[in-house]
Amino acid sequence: VIAYEEAFGGSGNHAPAVSADGGGGAVTSNFGVGAFPTYILIGPDNKLIEKDIYPIADVSTYEATFYGDFNPDPMPCGFAGIEEEKNASFAVYPNPANEMVTISFNASQTDLNTINIYNMLGELVLTNQIQMTVGINRFDIDLGNYHPGNYIVEINTNAGVLTQKLQVTH
Repeated sequence: VIAYEEAFGGSGNHAPAVSADGGGGAVTSNFGVGAFPTYILIGPDNKLIEKDIYPIADVSTYEATFYGDFNPDPMPCGFAGIEEEKNASFAVYPNPANEMVTISFNASQTDLNTINIYNMLGELVLTNQIQMTVGINRFDIDLGNYHPGNYIVEINTNAGVLTQKLQVTH
């Protein structure tokens, strides 16, 4: 689990990540993790303090499980879903991606829009203001400094916020 966290946990003060890789299956089994994400609190004596801090009622419930001064910025939940698959005006490809990803957006007007990318902890890992013109706009993003994992790509326009999932592999 420690090796998995060091390889895939990312930067920042956050809950340890675990998967079935590298012996993590025993951890998920012993602590009764039935789905991901599941947040549990383990004391310094390795005893379970809180089995399932999910669903999270609000940010303070989530923050209360962490030590130190970890204070994530709240952000609206808006993960890509079936509805967005119908939205041909916004695409992220290739997906999964390993070196580069292209964000394509069909703008109906010339406008200054913001592209944000968040990791699964809700941390903003990229923000970029883009002057879009009417029609298809494409932007390439180098993923060389991104850890493997899932991200949310968000475009903020005057008409609203659009989101898509992005999976980074290396």
